[in-house]
Amino acid sequence: MIKGHVVGTNGNIAKVSDWGQLVVGALEYSSFYNALADTNDVPVNVIPPKSNKRFVITAIVVYANKNVSANTDATVTIYEGTGPTTAKASTDITIFTQDVPQKNTLTLTGLNIIVSEGVWVNGVTNDDDVQFNISGYYIDA
Repeated sequence: MIKGHVVGTNGNIAKVSDWGQLVVGALEYSSFYNALADTNDVPVNVIPPKSNKRFVITAIVVYANKNVSANTDATVTIYEGTGPTTAKASTDITIFTQDVPQKNTLTLTGLNIIVSEGVWVNGVTNDDDVQFNISGYYIDA
C-alpha cells in the first residue's frame, strides 16, 4: 500500500473517503444544518460564515407540517444575509424561494450552490410551522 496526498496547484489537498476512494462529490463530507422557524416573517440563521471559507450547499430540504394552512402554502426563502437573523435586504442574494403546501416535504439534492464569502445563510417563512435542512461543506475562499 502506498500512502500520499494529491495536491493541486494552489496547495489544496484532495479528499479521500474512509474506503480510500478519491472524493469527487460533496455529499461524502457534508455538514448538516437545521433551522426551525419560530415566528412568522422572522428570519432565522441557518449557516454561519467561517473565516476565509465559502459554503457550498449540496442539498435543501423544507418540511411544512400539518399546522400550515390548508388553504395557503408556506413560502420559504433562503438567502445570503449580512448578519445572523437579519431581514432580507434588497441587495441580498436569494439562494432559494419556494411555496410548500401543508404536510409536504420539498427535497432538492445534487446541488452545488456556492455561497459568497463572509455572509450568513438565513431563511425566512411566512408560516412558523416550517423546518429547513441544509447540507453542504466549506471550501477555501
